[in-house]
Amino acid sequence: MKSGLFILFLTLLIQTPILAQEDDSLEQPDGRWYVSPDFGLILGNITMIEVAPTIGYNLTPGFSAGAGMRYEYYRQLNYNTRVEEVNTSLYALRSFVRIVLIPDLGEILPISHRFSLFSYGEYEALNLDEEYYGILQNIDTERFWRHTFLAGGGISQQISKRSFMNMMVLWDMTNSSSSPYTNPIFRFGLQFYFN
Repeated sequence: MKSGLFILFLTLLIQTPILAQEDDSLEQPDGRWYVSPDFGLILGNITMIEVAPTIGYNLTPGFSAGAGMRYEYYRQLNYNTRVEEVNTSLYALRSFVRIVLIPDLGEILPISHRFSLFSYGEYEALNLDEEYYGILQNIDTERFWRHTFLAGGGISQQISKRSFMNMMVLWDMTNSSSSPYTNPIFRFGLQFYFN
């Protein structure tokens, strides 16, 4: 996993100077509103299908806030017997803030000017299945709500006038036995601006 992240990061560093030669007008995106239509897919003994769209608004050039939702289907089979061990769905509502710390990493590091560094905070209200996530919670209902605070940061690379690729590393600050997350949490996604 770590070697895959390193290869992805290295590929982006190599690709970025090539993009810079094509168009030097990629400074600021058009529009203040943006969407991130994130999704995830894992197939095999573990099947995970995730859809997590968000919408955000740039309040200032370095500060944005937004909201979104998340749905995840998760199924896990026993590796040897192929018997289903876990079959559940989770639902979530989320809100976030993002602060750009360094708008152009190329001014500090010997890389292209298309990277920025940002900090990120998120509140997420998760609706979880008690059978799989509420074991130690003494909950008498089938589903329950868990409130999660995620914090971390990431880098953003501009790939066109209206689109960016984001890579984040987050931590579940309320880490508990009922959390669907294991720290650290890696997220990759695209962001598209519109007016």
